[in-house]
Amino acid sequence: MPVPHSELPVVLPEDVTFDVPGNPLDRHPTWKHRTCPRCGGPAQRETDTLDTFVDSSWYFIRFASQPADRPFDRAEAARWLPVDQYIGGIEHAILHLLYARFFTRALQRIGKIDAAEPFAGLFTQGMVCHETYKALDGRWVEPGAVDRIEGGEAVERETGLAVTVGRAEKMSKSKKNTVDPSAIVAQYGADAARWFILSDSPPDRDLLWSDAGIEGAWRFSQRVWRVIAETWPRAVAAQPDVGPSDLRRATHKAIATVTANIEALHFNKAVAHLYEFVSALADAAGRGDADGACARRCPCWRNWSPHDAAPGRGSLGAHGSARPGCGCAVAGGRRGTAAGCASDDRRSGQRQAARYPRCRSGSRQGGA
Repeated sequence: MPVPHSELPVVLPEDVTFDVPGNPLDRHPTWKHRTCPRCGGPAQRETDTLDTFVDSSWYFIRFASQPADRPFDRAEAARWLPVDQYIGGIEHAILHLLYARFFTRALQRIGKIDAAEPFAGLFTQGMVCHETYKALDGRWVEPGAVDRIEGGEAVERETGLAVTVGRAEKMSKSKKNTVDPSAIVAQYGADAARWFILSDSPPDRDLLWSDAGIEGAWRFSQRVWRVIAETWPRAVAAQPDVGPSDLRRATHKAIATVTANIEALHFNKAVAHLYEFVSALADAAGRGDADGACARRCPCWRNWSPHDAAPGRGSLGAHGSARPGCGCAVAGGRRGTAAGCASDDRRSGQRQAARYPRCRSGSRQGGA
């Protein structure tokens, strides 16, 4: 029942306690007990008064400023806001973004902050999807409990009975079309899982999870390891670094292209260029082009496969030594150059790493 207009606004009680977990309004002795405006009988107020998104609609202001005696400091918050980049799924981009913009505009209008918009850029990421499986009795069945038999039919492993294969939908606990990350990591490794997710489709589109896709990513990670840990050290040991080479040019091209795609949030395009670079690395090792001085300082794949990249860079540096603190572009970092590796030539000490720019994407959220 709606609250009668004569009783608005509904004022929350001041004598609540927060010493017990849960909603304090549920424990208040009198506030929730009312008389029904329609029948006159006993009734209860709704105690779930705030949407969860409302509770987090100004956290970014608190991140920017944390004074002990008030929610935030206006001058300090003005130094950091608006947030450079907002990344979230479609539900967050609609619901949470709506509340956050309302709170920000309201606070700006009453003179509490300077920013009229909370976020300078919006990027809406796609969802991870998977087929759904339903048993004959109407139960949803997890993908890990389903086997494919001859003819492509799907059966429940425990009962052997057929299951209905539904369309690919957003992974959700309710329909049990989720994949256990621990099982994927145990079988293929975290790097292969990360590589598949980032390479299969643009980040603003839905990703259809498939066993074939993760297996392909795993095979590629094995190829990278073979090139870095086995083939390349032998080539470097056989021939010292000499002058400019095709591999040096390929390395600089990879750094520049991957950096640009990371900044534009085009991760799948960056991965495509890494495929090309690994092929160039393998070809160079095969023909004796052991230009390790540049190749061992190219950090391109550490953004996608950090576990493989750490010992791999050690293998590439087996001949000679790499300077610490290489200023190549790093995803998620704030140092790097947009065009190449600053520590790859003798002028590296004179070159300053460009400040990591604000992320740019094709989807922008303005001040409408």
